[in-house]
Amino acid sequence: MVSHPEYHYVDNVLKHRETGEGFKWVNQAHYDHLGDYVTLYIQERMVQDFGMEEILVPLPEDCPEPDCPKCNIFMTPNARTCETLVLVIEGSGAVTPGMWARSLCINDTLETGTILPYLRRIRDNGWGAVVFNPNGIPAPTMEQPAEGEQTKNKKVVIPHHETGEAHTRYVFDRVVAAQCNQYRNLLIVAHSYGGVCTHKLIVDREEALLPRLRAVAFTDSVHQWPSSESSTLLRRELIRQHRAMANHELTEEEINELVPPVPAPSRPVAQFFAEHVVNWLSRSTPLDTEDAEYDEGCKGVSAGTPKHERTSAACIDSVFALFDAKLAAVPEQ
Repeated sequence: MVSHPEYHYVDNVLKHRETGEGFKWVNQAHYDHLGDYVTLYIQERMVQDFGMEEILVPLPEDCPEPDCPKCNIFMTPNARTCETLVLVIEGSGAVTPGMWARSLCINDTLETGTILPYLRRIRDNGWGAVVFNPNGIPAPTMEQPAEGEQTKNKKVVIPHHETGEAHTRYVFDRVVAAQCNQYRNLLIVAHSYGGVCTHKLIVDREEALLPRLRAVAFTDSVHQWPSSESSTLLRRELIRQHRAMANHELTEEEINELVPPVPAPSRPVAQFFAEHVVNWLSRSTPLDTEDAEYDEGCKGVSAGTPKHERTSAACIDSVFALFDAKLAAVPEQ
């Protein structure tokens, strides 16, 4: 297993090797180096505990240059042949495949900060999984930060993965649809900005997805429905900012080019969201309490925690209850 000179995991909790205490802040470079260890440790657990296969994308045929930058995704051994396949799509930021929240992995426990509990349930159900990397973060090394370096993380632009939405579309097209197309049932769990990526994927790949997509579980997704009040207010604010920066009165055509209106979803997509998608929101109300004011195209309920980063762990039982219910409603062939 990968090791860190100061810290290691004991029963899924990060401890100092000498004092047994939890993480102590030093500086950003030290934190990033520790974050690399945490990433590698989690991904080694995914390989060792679940037999997951690491795949580098873009695939060689899509970027044949020897120095082509790549990021990693993971799939279970049965992903290519399983009847039910789950796509796991993380949020934005410093999180890497296998994480929901790096801060929880460092300051709390891997049971709340990682997808490992989800993978256990997926395995126990006999399902397969593909774990995405919408942040396009290359697999890290344990290289120590240079003396005086403030941070060791530098953004790398990866072909076909310039945005989270582009990554999600590429992995679906070139890995899921091309290599794992034996599934009868598709399920998606997506956290935070992963919900934006999922929403865009369903709109862009409606015909390929909807016939076998049974349910989507969002955990505090930040996607916006075109007709929702929040989407309208966001576009209005962006237009205000562009008008303030412009040196002339913007025409309607210029406004639509700068801030394109989000097209309304097709009727099948809207119906699917209304009937098969649930967003577990960061709320102080009890788990599964419906939020009647939520209007982002799908049902919104409480995740049972007001902490955004804890929603995925807090609502795991409800997520799999949704999956089970939707699978049970699929007609037998």
